[in-house]
Amino acid sequence: MSMIITDSNPEAASGKEANPIANLSYPLNELLTKKTILKFVEYQRFTAADDPSDKTRAILSLPMPIQITENNQMKIDSFDGGLVSALANQSNKVIDGGGLLDMLGIDETGFWKNLTRAASLSPWHYSDNQKRQVETFTGVIKNPHTTAVFDGVQLRTFALTWKFSPRSEPESIELHKIINTIRERIHPKESQYALDYPDLVFVEFEGESKEFLPKFYRSFISAMTVNPSSGEGLAFYKDGAPINIELNLTFNEINIVTRNTIQGTSS
Repeated sequence: MSMIITDSNPEAASGKEANPIANLSYPLNELLTKKTILKFVEYQRFTAADDPSDKTRAILSLPMPIQITENNQMKIDSFDGGLVSALANQSNKVIDGGGLLDMLGIDETGFWKNLTRAASLSPWHYSDNQKRQVETFTGVIKNPHTTAVFDGVQLRTFALTWKFSPRSEPESIELHKIINTIRERIHPKESQYALDYPDLVFVEFEGESKEFLPKFYRSFISAMTVNPSSGEGLAFYKDGAPINIELNLTFNEINIVTRNTIQGTSS
């Protein structure tokens, strides 16, 4: 059922008119025990003391998605530790009485025969040309002691997919309104020579499955795909509304997720 709610937060001081809040639900006339709530709010860097509802512009109620894809990525880089890592890894050999030759893996028997091998692994500086000559002659290069380095957290992304089959023309029209509302709120607004940020989205799942599903935080919708067809192609009601619609939304959270975020202990 469609509802238009007047914004309770007047903006007379800024010269802006109060905007209506779109409150749309699909399917019509059905109380869902499990559902997805998409709440669109005007962009703002909210703090814990702020109430995002003051800037709410649309509240959309949909069934549970058929797919929920969560993507957590860390920034992992590689690092060549070189001699420093070699010294750290082989420090026990030094403590046990070994020397540089032990650390370089050179057998003291036949030392002079392996002198060029030691030179190729030497920490002392050579020109690039000299270094290549020694490496070519000995067939040995210095172990770079490459290791993984943690370099931060990527912003999390997630995607939700729905397949809708409206049971009537009114339901198809309601779904059309919902999709148009999403399409409108995820785009920026022109402001003279600039573009205002699009709305942020809060995604919440309701029902007994909520605790088993990922918890998502304020996000931008970075991609929206609408496919008004099924496997058999396009099909329409008499008024032209499509009978089947697939909707896919991709979200980008605006803050990184840490262990504290997940545990609910963020400061």
